Amino acid sequence: MDKWWGLLKQLTLVHPTIEFDLAIYENDSQDTTKSLIGSLVKAECDNYFSQTYILSENLHTTKFESVVAEERVVNLANARNKCLEQASDLGVYDYIMSVETDALYEPEDLRILFQEAQHWDILSGTSYGVQEGQFYDHWATRRGSDEDRWDMPMERLSDPSMPLFYGDISSLNPQSLVNDPSEVLEVYSTFNLVCLYRAKVIAEGVRFGAYSERLGSFDCDTAVICENFRKAGHTKIGMMPFVTILHDGIF
Repeated sequence: MDKWWGLLKQLTLVHPTIEFDLAIYENDSQDTTKSLIGSLVKAECDNYFSQTYILSENLHTTKFESVVAEERVVNLANARNKCLEQASDLGVYDYIMSVETDALYEPEDLRILFQEAQHWDILSGTSYGVQEGQFYDHWATRRGSDEDRWDMPMERLSDPSMPLFYGDISSLNPQSLVNDPSEVLEVYSTFNLVCLYRAKVIAEGVRFGAYSERLGSFDCDTAVICENFRKAGHTKIGMMPFVTILHDGIF
């Protein structure tokens, strides 16, 4: 949490021409998160953000690690939507940026992401593991509509008895799919820890979800919002493989 807060503060300083508001949603934390929000974020937020929204709840939800589980994505979708809906008028924003607490990045490196965002409905960086350096966000990121994970076509397309979201993960590095570090890779869905959403679409009612009509199943909440954007006619979704976001398991 302290790393996340420090990077957000740096982000506002490195990009002074962008006006940032901040929304935080927390529930059921058993560590120091609640106290950090109260003692650190609330004390400093006015120095960096034009408006700050904070909502903390005790709901007694089940705690999950990073696993494929229906209850987990229902909880995550609900939390992300509550975070968004703290703002009274989402239509005043150009973009809504989601930044996970376990994301490490160089604030200056996001400049190209902000510059390219105007051409996209959803645009993210690309996440890699801190230790192993491999592509991280396999579940949320799909190259095409025939996939249920990164670079893994669904076997149930040929055999309806096959389950979703199982088996080995692809070793494909997204950087091998672009010719230039400034290039955007068009994808079916993305998240990758730091992600920009065109705010107009969310203001019109599109939200995170836990159920995929395409799959007829629960699905990753951040993949479902990409599908919901597509259903609303907003299909420009991309990721920038050389805008590196590191996944820090200790945050």
